[in-house]
Amino acid sequence: MDMRIAIVDDEPACRGVLRNILRRDFPDVQVIGEAGSVAEGMDMLQQETPDLLLLDVEMEDGTGFDLLDRLGQVNFNVVFTTAHNDFAIRAFRYHAIDYLLKPVVPEELAVAV
Repeated sequence: MDMRIAIVDDEPACRGVLRNILRRDFPDVQVIGEAGSVAEGMDMLQQETPDLLLLDVEMEDGTGFDLLDRLGQVNFNVVFTTAHNDFAIRAFRYHAIDYLLKPVVPEELAVAV
């Protein structure tokens, strides 16, 4: 079965890097959607249920934590992707399965996936 992954990050270049690594290294992975803000992420995740969400911490309209709070119950795994190392403890309180610092290293993403 293919793994379904969604990406929420306000930086288009970061979304592109993640998407390209996934396409190159994981032929069984399907990127089911991308969003550039908390609001767009809410819309996407109300329509699609990924197996894994790659989620930025700080975005223009809020944080990845805000997104998870608004969603309520989360039925998928979450990996935070961020340039900030000071949110790691909080991320694991949200049951994150991994916390990757940008720029994301392909080998670290592989372990997370």
